[in-house]
Formats: sequence, structure tokens, C-alpha cells
Amino acid sequence: MHSRFSAVLALGAALLLASCTQGASAPQPGGQAPSKGAQKESTPQQVKPLPFNAGGLLGGTAAPEFPDGDPGGIVVVTPDAKVNARGALVIAFRNNTGEPISSVRWQGSAKNGDSVVGQGMSLSSTPGIVQPGEIGLTAISFSNPKAIPEDANISLSVTSQKPDTEPMSAAPLTVTDARQAGSEVVGNVVNKTGHQVRGPINVDVYCFKGNEIISMWPGYLKEKRIEKDGKAPFSLSLYGAECPTFAVGVSGSFA
Repeated sequence: MHSRFSAVLALGAALLLASCTQGASAPQPGGQAPSKGAQKESTPQQVKPLPFNAGGLLGGTAAPEFPDGDPGGIVVVTPDAKVNARGALVIAFRNNTGEPISSVRWQGSAKNGDSVVGQGMSLSSTPGIVQPGEIGLTAISFSNPKAIPEDANISLSVTSQKPDTEPMSAAPLTVTDARQAGSEVVGNVVNKTGHQVRGPINVDVYCFKGNEIISMWPGYLKEKRIEKDGKAPFSLSLYGAECPTFAVGVSGSFA
């Protein structure tokens, strides 16, 4: 069962302030200009949009192109994404906040009329740190996918954190030598963070057909820790699914 993606309704508290108009004054009677002490309406500045995988953390063969998105927030740039039969809404988003973000978490609600028929949340996003103007990827897993009709309205909210190297903060690893081997995606990762990275270390593969994300496959690295400049192999099965091109991201947490 599929559904129509309709809107991003809310952002995390810190980002909401950055993306909304602040201090706008009401029009004065007779069309007069606002009083001298009134604040002027502020307009979010557009961050320069960067190409897919501009930071080089991901591996794979996919090179999709996405819209710039509205300025001033974390913006979904795949508005036609649908909840698939497994209950996953796989989306791309652009960081238009002007600051690096990490630990990006999404929540969703699917409505049929006035009734909520499904709720969902993401477990991880890739890359682990998304720079201003960069694209991130995530999958939001919904409950009761069979109850979500094709004309359901889906609203999303998102939160994020400022990147740091404190324990449990997101630590992106750099993917190298990623390739498809039969029905698996295999490759290696290098820890270029300058710090030890601990698990669980997520391995997320996104399959593309042109600019469309057609599926997402999650897994984990066998290693529980990777030292500074350390390397580790990975492999993840696609279970025979179609995957014309792919992107894979790997991230854990700082120890």
C-alpha cells in the first residue's frame, strides 16, 4: 500500500527558530510603515546546494540530483516519496540550516482524513554528519503499513544535534572500495575521524534508479570498535532486490 507525501510540518526547536520569520510586525493602520522600534521581517539565507556525496563519506555508484530546497531548515527534497509495502518511507533531505548537523532523527504521522492510521520514526541517517548544503538519506519505518491508504497525508518532523566528539555522538566513517558482488554490497571503511569509534556501527545501503530512491537496506558492521585510522570490511545482502545504482554510508558513535 502506498501513500502520498504531503508536507514537513515541524522542525526541531533550534532549527524552527532559524527557519521561521522572527520579529515580524503587524501592518500599521492606513498602510503606514511599521514604527521605528518595530523589527523587520527576516528572510532565511539560501545555503549553497552541494552535489550528492560532496563530503566523500559515502561509497557506491549512485549520483542522483536533487532540488535545492527551501532555505533555513532541514528540507525534504523527495516530495513524491511513498510508504512502501514494508512500511518504509525512504527520503533524501538537504541541510539548509547553514550549520553542520548530526544525529538527524525523523518522526512521521500518516492520516486518513482526521484519523491517524500509522506512525513512524527513523533509526539512523547517512552520512552521520551532514554539512551545510549537503544531502542526507534516511528511512522512516511506519507501523500498520497496510492501513495507510494511497491518499493518506503524511507529516514529518525532524530533530538534529550539533556535531561534536563527545561519547555517543555520531561518528561517520569513510567508505572505500564499495561495489556490488552478486546480491551483496561489499567494501571497506576507514576511520578518519581522529578518534576511536564504537558500535553498533550502522551500514545503510540505498538503491537508486536514476534520481529515485527505490529501497534502503540496513545492517551492522561486525566490528564493535574501530581505532583512529583503522579499517574494517563490510558486506550487506540485498536479498535479490533490484539495485541499478547504490550509495552506502557507515557510521557509529564516538567512544
